[in-house]
Amino acid sequence: MNYREEKTGSNRIPVSETLIEAVKKRVDAPLFRHITSVASEALKLSEILSLSDDDTKRVCTAAMLHDVSKRLDINSQISLAGKYGVELTENDLLCPAVIHSLTGALIARYEFADYTDEIICTAISCHTMGRPGMNVIDKIIFTADYIEPGRAHEICIKTRENLYKAFNRNETDKLDSLDNTVCDILKNTVAYLKGQKKPIHPTTLLTLRDMEEKNL
Repeated sequence: MNYREEKTGSNRIPVSETLIEAVKKRVDAPLFRHITSVASEALKLSEILSLSDDDTKRVCTAAMLHDVSKRLDINSQISLAGKYGVELTENDLLCPAVIHSLTGALIARYEFADYTDEIICTAISCHTMGRPGMNVIDKIIFTADYIEPGRAHEICIKTRENLYKAFNRNETDKLDSLDNTVCDILKNTVAYLKGQKKPIHPTTLLTLRDMEEKNL
């Protein structure tokens, strides 16, 4: 990953200015604000959880690329997946809001290969649905995307407040606090989708079951 050798971006986010500018050209201004806010939040969580420098850079790189394909329409998403030999499943197509996580990972892997590795691409691919067996980098991106300060939804604000209260109390291991938050986000997502009578991707349900079993 060449970003270690380049000038890092503003606001202390340890990714290259070249990568930041490349992402900025691909998305609109509101989405770019969200992306940079997620990257800042992910950096903060990485520091709280004492990640290594290399893993912190992975987290921030994944954050910068996590929504790189979000504004593409469904036909463009399908075409992009096909370009890289990936056939979207029926469940993917029934839950179109999650597809950008899959195509974003493909863009990261093939179009930003100088800045990424499989750990980064996996974190991008599961930032909407999670995945069974999530590692700490996956969990940070998943959580930062939901709680970044630009999120105005009350449930997102409350989830953020609860996580930082848990960190400050030091009543549980910080990784346990992150796991509890991931569980809460998954439960919130399932409840919201049920309330809206929208389909729930099976991967979301499998991830929730996996996290609940680990937290027993």
